[in-house]
This record gives sequence, C-alpha cells and structure tokens, in this order.
Amino acid sequence: MAQYYVLAQDGNRYGPADIPTLQQWIDENRILPTTMLEDASTGQQLPASALSELRFPTAMPQPTMPSQPTVEATPPTPSAGPIYGRGVQVGYSQPVTAQNTSGMRADVPPEIEALKWNWGAFGCSCLWLLFHGLVLAGIGLFCLNVLLGSINVLLGSMSSVLGNVGAGIGWLIGFGISIWLGLNGHKLAWRYNRYESVDDYFRREQVWTILGFIGFALSLITLVFGILFRLSLGR
Repeated sequence: MAQYYVLAQDGNRYGPADIPTLQQWIDENRILPTTMLEDASTGQQLPASALSELRFPTAMPQPTMPSQPTVEATPPTPSAGPIYGRGVQVGYSQPVTAQNTSGMRADVPPEIEALKWNWGAFGCSCLWLLFHGLVLAGIGLFCLNVLLGSINVLLGSMSSVLGNVGAGIGWLIGFGISIWLGLNGHKLAWRYNRYESVDDYFRREQVWTILGFIGFALSLITLVFGILFRLSLGR
C-alpha cells in the first residue's frame, strides 16, 4: 500500500502514513485539500486533493476564536508534532515523525527496506564493511581473500590443473559473499552505521554506488586478464 509523508510549512515532514491513516487525519481536520504530501517510495510531491482515494468534506471547518480572549493562549508544546495546512494549524497528541533507528540494529525504514541491491556492498565489499560499522567482518573478509589467494598460488606451483581449480573455487566463494552483501547491504548499513536521517543515508550511499561500480569493473577486468594469463601459460 502506498504511503505518504505530510509536509509541514515549517520545513519538517511527518509520517509516512497510509491512505486510511491520512483519511482519519482528514476527518479530524488535520489535513486540508491544499496540504502537500510526498510519496514515500518515489519522492513525488502533490497536494492532498490530488489523491483520488482521499475524501474531503464539502466545507472544511475553521477553528473558532473567542471574540474577547481573557486568558493568554498556551503555546503548543514541542511534543505536539503539528501538521500544517494552508492557514490552519492542528496539533497531534503524539508526534508522527519516525524515530531515527540507524546504528541501533533495529527495524529498517520502509524506504530502505524496499531497496533490493547495494552496489557499494557488492563491488567494494571489504572497504564497504569497514566504513559501515562492520569492522570485524571487513577484516575477516580481507583475511579470507588473502588466504584464498595464498592457496591458489600454492596449488598453482604444484600443478596448473590444481591452480585453475583453486582459482575457480576461490572466485566462486568471493563472488558468493559479494552477492549476499549486495542483496542485504542496505539493511546492514542502516542497522550498523549511524545516519542523521533517511535523506542522509541516500546521499552517502550514492557515493558508495559509484565506488561499487568502479570496484566491480576492476574486478571483472582482473578476472579476464587472469584467465587469459593462465591460458597463455598452458600453451
């Protein structure tokens, strides 16, 4: 089910909330037709009236003001978590802003849960682990790569056939680990590394996506040259 953030005029956004929750807030006069929403999956912004699933009353109630106030109005508390329409402010009894759970090994936000592949984790596995709070895993993966390389060299000195078999097995093990990290990288990054917000996560992981592409390309080139070199030795 689609989910949307409610954009406040103070620059904050609240949610995400599904259609039934948004309709409940409309019925409680918390969202107006002109209140801006943001699609949690695509980032598209649109007024609440643009969603055909939402129903607005024909006449939106306006807050009543006493003609002669005798008591100074109490300012809203920070915990009220107000959401703004155009010219109308309505406070929530509970804030709807999601808690930042990054680095807490807790639940992953739906925007990140929906991501299926992490190029940084796939293409730069060791470095990616080291810079995402998984230091021991990064060191362990590096040591494993060194061990597999050493075994490959040892087998190659004994027999070209054994060397080729060892290289193939070592490559399959490393490639399998990289694929697993690529599939689970986004969840691991959010659970073990600290980010200021979901937007901060996307901004930083974009850099790792570029590095992952570069790392994968270099690994592929190295693999091709390695195969060609072994074939030249076998002639």
